[in-house]
Amino acid sequence: MHKLFLILFTVLILNSCGINKSLTDQNLYETKWSLKTISDLSEPENLTFSAAGLYFSKSDSTYSGSNGCNMIRGKFVISDNDVIFSEGISTKRACQGINEQKFHSILLKANRIKIKNGVLSLYDGKTKLADFEHLD
Repeated sequence: MHKLFLILFTVLILNSCGINKSLTDQNLYETKWSLKTISDLSEPENLTFSAAGLYFSKSDSTYSGSNGCNMIRGKFVISDNDVIFSEGISTKRACQGINEQKFHSILLKANRIKIKNGVLSLYDGKTKLADFEHLD
């Protein structure tokens, strides 16, 4: 009985400390997220996305930002750590040296989102697609 109480007490403490915090309770919303890396690109390819980033609005469940060249906007749905992004819309400036489609494909493939130590990561199942940094 003593072991059961100790286990329940430990679980309660871990939950209250935020170990299992819901993603929506963290700093996802009303925060600028700058793209750090797309997982399957080389460092020079990632550098072409230096202006890419996302912003999540809680009030209307929209994302906005830049794919590195053009402005983007769309809807998203989050449940726990699961995420679905709509295809959204984009401005149509001509961009050289930036694979805009790569950025869009990451959003459409992503089905899981995680924030840890100020880094937002998008996943397709267990495969990490991209990391974004929290900007102040």
